[in-house]
Amino acid sequence: MHSCLAITARRNGIRLIICFAAVLWISNLGADSLWLDEAVSVQRANLGFGELLQTVYGVGTNPPLHYIVLWGGVRLFGSSEFSVRLPSALCALATLLLVYRIGSRLYNRRVATLAALLATLSSYQLYFAQEARAYTLLAMLSLFSLYYFYRLLTEAKWPLVVGYILSSSLMLYAHPYAPFIIIMQNIYIVFIWLANSQDTRLNWKKWIPMQLVVLAAFLPWLSRMFRKVSQLQSRPLSITEPFWVDIPGVFKAYAGDNTLLGLYMILLTGLATISVVRWKRIKEGIKKRGPAGDFIRTAQFRSTSFLVLWLLAPILIPFTISKISSPIFFTRYTVAASYACYLLVARGICCITNKTLRRTTTAILLIGLTATLIQHSLQTDREPWRNATRHIEKNALPGEPVVFYARYCQVPYDYYAARKDLATFGIPLKGPSQQVDDRTLKELSERIQGYPRIWVVFSHSWRNEKKIIDYLRQSYDMAEQIDYYEIRICQFGPKAETPH
Repeated sequence: MHSCLAITARRNGIRLIICFAAVLWISNLGADSLWLDEAVSVQRANLGFGELLQTVYGVGTNPPLHYIVLWGGVRLFGSSEFSVRLPSALCALATLLLVYRIGSRLYNRRVATLAALLATLSSYQLYFAQEARAYTLLAMLSLFSLYYFYRLLTEAKWPLVVGYILSSSLMLYAHPYAPFIIIMQNIYIVFIWLANSQDTRLNWKKWIPMQLVVLAAFLPWLSRMFRKVSQLQSRPLSITEPFWVDIPGVFKAYAGDNTLLGLYMILLTGLATISVVRWKRIKEGIKKRGPAGDFIRTAQFRSTSFLVLWLLAPILIPFTISKISSPIFFTRYTVAASYACYLLVARGICCITNKTLRRTTTAILLIGLTATLIQHSLQTDREPWRNATRHIEKNALPGEPVVFYARYCQVPYDYYAARKDLATFGIPLKGPSQQVDDRTLKELSERIQGYPRIWVVFSHSWRNEKKIIDYLRQSYDMAEQIDYYEIRICQFGPKAETPH
């Protein structure tokens, strides 16, 4: 009777968690302005379907699936901040249910429910659930792929094969980090085969054809991906080379950008990892010279090693590539790995045998995550283009130039702009978007010639700000400077006459 009540409580628990997450993530979707990357996504989603695919394939860095989803959403629900962010929130909610399903299969419902709660309270997940970008889509499809993959290890059913191929193929079209999940799966299945495990039904004769089908589905984008990789040597991404401290920094991000909670999660992840090691059993196996597979075949070891690989592959593989080649490592890109972290942390908590210590550990973690969540909701971490645009349109005179550096920062301004009587343009007019040389300054001079007042908006590129301001001060005086988060607006007016 007690067992039945506990199971019912946990099932109701995940329902309550998903309802709570829905309120938390959806109720405030339109509060913040769209920032640059979101505005670019919406701009592309407003193109015709053919033009969208041509644009993404021609100049885009990311695969097209997110843009296609957003394209459909814009036509169904419009392009307001709430509407364009809603698909991300829905993907995040679906991911919570998948975390619960995977956790229940790997361990039990207690671990699964706690992991879902940790993800819900993480401001890291809140941020992506309220952003019109591909991260929650990547996470959802990654968990679908991992869920079907793990089930296929013990269940040879065609619906699972179809589910795996479909989710994995779509995942590869969601984000450039998706292949690391496929690599992780291949490492794990080879590990199982080498252990001579007899209870897996997924042999190489079944696995390799499935991988070939997924690869074939990805071929239309594969050539574009290789072309982009080759371009990274001459035109690297605006990502700095990572340091070794960035690896534990990933846990800090998963914990809501809190250093102490990040260390706490590392300790609990380590506890979950070493808890599967039965030192006495290993010692006895060494004495008897038994096969290593006897230990590897245990269900807990296989479950935990699955999570450890899932956690580390999207972190260590791009980190290693970044150290030996062009930097591609970025913490937000590892979002799919964060759910493995929450499952390991939940498992680590449940491994604590002392009830008081276990409850205390859980309380500290939940209170800490809640505190960071509240702190996150009270601060601005997206560029307030709505307010910046409103300030310019309220104070600018008809026909006045509004200059954007870097030039792509005009995209979020255009999203909010209502006035059509201002001369808006970005610099440089041609060439690299952040380059400022004599030709750029000459183009700027020609475009603003004859205007007594001009507006200059700086965002996302500050290295040439002083150079541009010093050049403008040769002909103008700075009348006003307004600073928003990651945005600076400078108004220049007529130069004051020097008294004789």
